[in-house]
Amino acid sequence: MAKTEEEELQAQVRSLEQRELAQMRQGAILQCKLEEAELKHKDLAAEVEDRRARVREEQQEQRMRRQQEALARVEKDLQRRLEELRTRELEFEKSLKQEQSKKDSLEDEAISIQPRNLGLTQHSQLLEDS
Repeated sequence: MAKTEEEELQAQVRSLEQRELAQMRQGAILQCKLEEAELKHKDLAAEVEDRRARVREEQQEQRMRRQQEALARVEKDLQRRLEELRTRELEFEKSLKQEQSKKDSLEDEAISIQPRNLGLTQHSQLLEDS
């Protein structure tokens, strides 16, 4: 009977050893899975950060693009206004020249009429005197 107890004890030891080995294998498998999960987490975190950086960069580029478009519109508007001012300036200069020409013409006419008026005035006085 002692052998049977001994065999039974050995069978229990073997069973415990097998369970311990199975648990160790399971622990090693779980450790590998944990390390894989940590690596995936690290990779995903890096990917998320890269995406955030790209989004920030794209937003910055969009802001710059909108600012450049706004600047181009302002420049275009300023150029249009400048052209309008130049056109108005040319029209004003043309009008000023026409008015100056009219003034000169009227002054010339007044100068040419003046001797005639003087002659008429003298003629009127002679008629009155007579």
